[in-house]
Amino acid sequence: EVQRGVGEEATPPSSPTYTPPELPSGRAAASAPHNRKEWASEEDDLIRLGVAELGMRWRAIAARLPGRSDDAVRNRWARLQSSSAPQPPLGGAPAPVKRQTGVPRQKREGVEARHSWTAEEDAIIMASVAEWGRRWNRIAERLPKRTEHAIRNRWHRLQMAALDEQQKVPMLDDGAVLSDSASQSNKGELDFHTLLE
Repeated sequence: EVQRGVGEEATPPSSPTYTPPELPSGRAAASAPHNRKEWASEEDDLIRLGVAELGMRWRAIAARLPGRSDDAVRNRWARLQSSSAPQPPLGGAPAPVKRQTGVPRQKREGVEARHSWTAEEDAIIMASVAEWGRRWNRIAERLPKRTEHAIRNRWHRLQMAALDEQQKVPMLDDGAVLSDSASQSNKGELDFHTLLE
């Protein structure tokens, strides 16, 4: 039977879990960082075992490590993979294959190469955000070769570029803007067209 607490992911009762050692008290506790703790080798072993058993299901693996988030576990796994010291396999799992440095990556078949953003795509993003707001899934329908995530990131970059341009505009002593093109962009979301001028 699977046991579950409020707000916790289900974990089988036979799953190994790690019980962290007691935290130091007194002066040692005062000098220890408040929001980070060192990774114990037992935790590393549990991550390796979890990946061998469950694959890369970070939330399920993190449930075995109290006080560790799924993101922290995934990041720790990545650091374990890139560490130079090879680790022995646990539970019969094969040792991770290290990629040789200096060897170029092979392109995956069926994956298109990245290409630069066009002014037309930028205009579609800006017009779509004006029309629908930050509904990246709807905007992605207008840009079928771009992911929602890529579109959102591009929109943020366009906003930062417009903000940088706005801050370059010389001001008078009373704070008035010398150029009226930048004054259009003072409404929270910046006007893309001021970038193109």
